[in-house]
Amino acid sequence: MRNTSDPTQIGVKWIPISELPSIVLYPEIQEDIVNYCRGKEYRNYVEEYEIQQRKL
Repeated sequence: MRNTSDPTQIGVKWIPISELPSIVLYPEIQEDIVNYCRGKEYRNYVEEYEIQQRKL
């Protein structure tokens, strides 16, 4: 099997969901992950442009 991992990835780590807001993710999908875990509505397709526009 050929290794096709991301060459810029520096690690993988499990964290408690309560720590997710303090973690840097690209794209910024922390809120969507938390909403999914809580059974709330979330975006199942994330577009970085849409995320950045919400911040404005």
